[in-house]
Amino acid sequence: MNFKKPKGLEILHQLVAKADVLVENFLPGKLDSMGLGYPDCSAVNDRLIYASITGTSVLLASPPSVDIDFLGYGQTGPYRTAAGYDVVIEGEAGLMHM
Repeated sequence: MNFKKPKGLEILHQLVAKADVLVENFLPGKLDSMGLGYPDCSAVNDRLIYASITGTSVLLASPPSVDIDFLGYGQTGPYRTAAGYDVVIEGEAGLMHM
């Protein structure tokens, strides 16, 4: 489904309306710019649990909002716009030599 297209966005909003949980792992702010951020999705389904995963950080945006950073970049840190893929995290943690 291409949710960059109006029909794809409409279908995704229909799914959100029926969902209990939405988990996404886009860079912070990306889905907001596409009309799929927490404010947009909670307007469609006020019971929705919205979890944003960046690197090794999790933000549960459903009320009350909880931000859990393990060792990743998170939603607000200085590296929040960097993608936190496995190999990147391993390199930063010094695990690539193993």
